[in-house]
Amino acid sequence: MLGRRVDESGPTSGEHGHRHLFRVIATVGGALSLRPEDTDARAFCRTLAEGERLVVTHALPDGALQGDVLVDSWSPAGRVLTAHTAGSLQPVQRRANYRVPVAHRLVIACARDGQIVLEEAITADVSVTGVGCTTKARLHEHEMIGGYLVTPVGIIPLVLQVVEAAASSRERTHCRIVEVTPTDLRMLTMHLRRTEVLRIGTAPSELRDS
Repeated sequence: MLGRRVDESGPTSGEHGHRHLFRVIATVGGALSLRPEDTDARAFCRTLAEGERLVVTHALPDGALQGDVLVDSWSPAGRVLTAHTAGSLQPVQRRANYRVPVAHRLVIACARDGQIVLEEAITADVSVTGVGCTTKARLHEHEMIGGYLVTPVGIIPLVLQVVEAAASSRERTHCRIVEVTPTDLRMLTMHLRRTEVLRIGTAPSELRDS
């Protein structure tokens, strides 16, 4: 779970700006017990006052929840922040397989005239079941291609099927993921979930449902 003050609506310093990472250790009704996951988050907890309002973002398998919580207390000895929800947490992106807008390098392997040709593509969005990308490669609908998705957490090999082939490199080609190992699928899922939570945690409110 990510938390920040309500007046800190965007990144201002470092990779995560004013957002801080917490682990949910207990929930009872609307009450939360949160443990800060690093030194910066613990230092942030020491600055909080009772009744102060925070915005939290919590990852789910199908998107994320976001809402406000009110601080109850901080226990330095137990390293636990207690708070309670100010209303319910609301889904900010929810679909069967959520798409995350990310620009990753995608190396695709196509069969051409009995040979394997490597082509370059850049993703526009990725989910655990599909990829949207732009490429100069001439692809065809229903074509099966190999793919190597280059992410910050590692290279993920994929077998893809072209669902919609773009007419030009400026348009988006859509591919379905038809094969990926369980280990690589877990890596992709965790990467997309973390990326989506970080994106939603800093997006202007009018963009959070896009």
